[in-house]
Amino acid sequence: MKMNSRNSKIGEKEAFLLAFLGRLREIVAPMFEGEHSGHDIYHLDRVCRLALHLQEHEGGERLVIGVAAFLHDIHRAIGKEDGRFVSPVESLAKVSEIIAQAGGLPNVTVKRILLCIEHHEEYSFGTKVKLKYDRETQIVQDADNLDAIGAVGLGRTFKYAGNRGIAMHLPDLEIDADVPYTDAEDGDSVIQHIHRKMLRIPETLNTDRAQYLADRKMELVRRFLREFDREWDLGSQPE
Repeated sequence: MKMNSRNSKIGEKEAFLLAFLGRLREIVAPMFEGEHSGHDIYHLDRVCRLALHLQEHEGGERLVIGVAAFLHDIHRAIGKEDGRFVSPVESLAKVSEIIAQAGGLPNVTVKRILLCIEHHEEYSFGTKVKLKYDRETQIVQDADNLDAIGAVGLGRTFKYAGNRGIAMHLPDLEIDADVPYTDAEDGDSVIQHIHRKMLRIPETLNTDRAQYLADRKMELVRRFLREFDREWDLGSQPE
């Protein structure tokens, strides 16, 4: 059976994307060796897969979304090497270098990728109006946020806390969920982080498909918190 020209072009584009992502992974993987904060190479893989899944439902330029999603955390690798917090915008020169090393893309495509990466960590927690971005940036934001909730999100949160020496829970600490969240500062405990960020992620999602995927993930998170509180309180009771 012969492929029609449209399907053939789609097949060629997808093959190019997968090959390009493969080359990016070879370049990027060494940068994330020894990464124990939950932002490792597997996080990049998952966010990329999530972003491409969202694109199938929500549209947007697939090449831009896939590459931006895979390279969205280069700033964390730079920060680990420099021993300081590095914002996404500070990583854009390095991202451009990596794209060129992988074979390069048209300048207009690179610019759109950089725009996604620059803005993917800008949250709208606590605001009534969501921040407005192009579809590609919205999808990369949603994919990154989806990986921060649910079973994987909980696992990553505890892994990050262990790596940074952050307490699991401080029962005497008042948890103010309305305090503005920023990735530049660590919270005082895992439970505090879950209340300040994880429970609020659904309100900042941009797409219908991401909202749909988040519903089940958040059921698990809320169930975990209820069980955690029950076990913590039970353990503090005298025999």
